[in-house]
Amino acid sequence: MGTLNVNDDLPMPMEKMPDSWFKDDQMNAMFAEFRNRSVNPQDWDSKYNFWVDLITNWLSHNKQCTFSILHLTSVFKRKGRSPLCLPTVINELYKKGEIMIEDQFLNDHMTTWTSWAVNTMVKRPVIWSFSKLKNYFIPNVTFNHDLKYIHLKTVEELANVILSLNDNGKELILSLREITIRCNEKLGCKNITEDSVKLALLWIGRLKNSGFNSIRNYREKNSDCLFKIHTNEIEELSEADENLFKLKESERTLLEKIESLEIERNELTIKAKSSLSSGLREVAKTHVRKKRELEKRIEKYASTLQNLHVIISNIHDAHSNTEVLAAYKRGSGILKSFEKEGLNEFTVRDTMDDITEILGDMSEIQTALTQTLNINDTDLELEEELNELLNNHLHDEPVPSVPDSKLSELEKEIETLSVIDPPQLPKTSHQSADYPKKLVINNQL
Repeated sequence: MGTLNVNDDLPMPMEKMPDSWFKDDQMNAMFAEFRNRSVNPQDWDSKYNFWVDLITNWLSHNKQCTFSILHLTSVFKRKGRSPLCLPTVINELYKKGEIMIEDQFLNDHMTTWTSWAVNTMVKRPVIWSFSKLKNYFIPNVTFNHDLKYIHLKTVEELANVILSLNDNGKELILSLREITIRCNEKLGCKNITEDSVKLALLWIGRLKNSGFNSIRNYREKNSDCLFKIHTNEIEELSEADENLFKLKESERTLLEKIESLEIERNELTIKAKSSLSSGLREVAKTHVRKKRELEKRIEKYASTLQNLHVIISNIHDAHSNTEVLAAYKRGSGILKSFEKEGLNEFTVRDTMDDITEILGDMSEIQTALTQTLNINDTDLELEEELNELLNNHLHDEPVPSVPDSKLSELEKEIETLSVIDPPQLPKTSHQSADYPKKLVINNQL
């Protein structure tokens, strides 16, 4: 089994390359043309997925949105051999909608191109013509063997990077060149080009259905456009925003000029001192004259810079005041809508009078409910009699209860009692014949 020479150029760093790239027997099969899928669908899908992943990783690594078959063939050349299967891979990607022909991608936005150019671009025919503007974003595409394709996933990734540039939520206005520089800085690379950024901006315009209604013309040394970037969209750039951006650019340019002139002035001061110490008095005077001229220019630029500071500050204050005034107007409108619904002085007074009257009625009702009820005389007499009976009952002494056991003994003793006739006693003179009989209790104890 052969291995790849370490001196061969790799499409990506070694840690990002698949392990099979370094195995000759596997790569021989991968570089060959595709066979009919019906013969071995599993191997066909495995080979296809290998190339899809490799191409996608390479495009993402290089932040490259466009490619051609000819370019990929050159990039993935291995040991002097180029892959023969790439046309089949690209064809399948195109069928699945993962890539688009560059011409097709750009023409999809042509439906809104006219409205974008007329409505949202600053109308300066001397600076821009429609043909120049069109060629700026849509280069001439010819159909040939080097046909360019757009990898939509890579374009989307770059679009998300552009939107993430505004990470503090504040207004951010950047030119195309500045967007490209910041994207490279954010990702720590130098591979992102302005052409790729343009495609990503078109992608954002498509997703937001804006047709680039956020772009306005801006011209300095190079033809460029301005973009107001928000966290989830590119907002329309007003003429006031454009003018404010120009003022800030002028401010930045003046600061750079003042800084450069101050450095030059300090160098002249050093040269004058050096010439004076060397006895070159006239040369030292020449350096001093130049230094004074520079100081006058610095003072002039500083005065202009101060005026720019004042203007920019007033613009920001005007923005704040405008927002405050708009808030006042919204509040006033809300209050007026309440008045239409019946909120005014007369309705409030009537309502308060009604409430006062109702509260008075409720107070009288509450007073009536809390009065003591009068009991009639008949009921009073009945109550007195009941109380008297209750008191008499309480004064009666209760009869002590007898235990059941003692009652049963008494009953037995009573049963033993009997009445017998007394014995006949002789009559005496002291007794009469009708002397009563005596009871004799025969106690059988």
